[in-house]
Amino acid sequence: MIPGVTAKKSAAEFQRESTRLARRAMELQQTGLALIKRAKQLHRQSDLALQPRTMTGPVRSRIVGLLMACACWSSCGEPTVLPPSSIAVGDWATRLPNTHTGNLMLRLQQDGSTIRGTACEEDAGFVGFRNAAVTVNYPQVTIAFTPETEFCSSFAGWTFIGRFQSDGTLLGDYFVGGRRESVTFRRGGNLCAGGQFVVC
Repeated sequence: MIPGVTAKKSAAEFQRESTRLARRAMELQQTGLALIKRAKQLHRQSDLALQPRTMTGPVRSRIVGLLMACACWSSCGEPTVLPPSSIAVGDWATRLPNTHTGNLMLRLQQDGSTIRGTACEEDAGFVGFRNAAVTVNYPQVTIAFTPETEFCSSFAGWTFIGRFQSDGTLLGDYFVGGRRESVTFRRGGNLCAGGQFVVC
């Protein structure tokens, strides 16, 4: 076996899995919003058509079924996509393992019914990567490179997956070059505002 081949393959598979999870989160969100919209429409229709009469069994059952589906979408088997904005929105940062000056930073913003953001890495004033895409399917968070991401070759294939914790932190692992490192994000940082990106 060639040393490092298995580790690199695992890192690549992990990046594909994080991308798949991010797409699945968006699909679930769109499905839930469609169900909620349909339930509201049926409710309005029943108010107009049935007043002052009592709502009939089939109509009532249909509305109740849709409302239950909406509730299940948000709580049964899948994590809640959109937490209270105060939990996630804002700047986060963590120190890179085995360094004195390296930091990972991310900024989360609410965009309609989703929370997304960008991430970067800075070490001693130099930016290793920036504009990495952050996807939140609360409590899960994934970070992956996109065509808009600028990065040094040493960060090729970098990816992160983590979860918000009950103590207000974001705990997870990042993978790069066959390595796996655990980090804990806390409130703070400035999204590498003072760093300089150098093509490397």
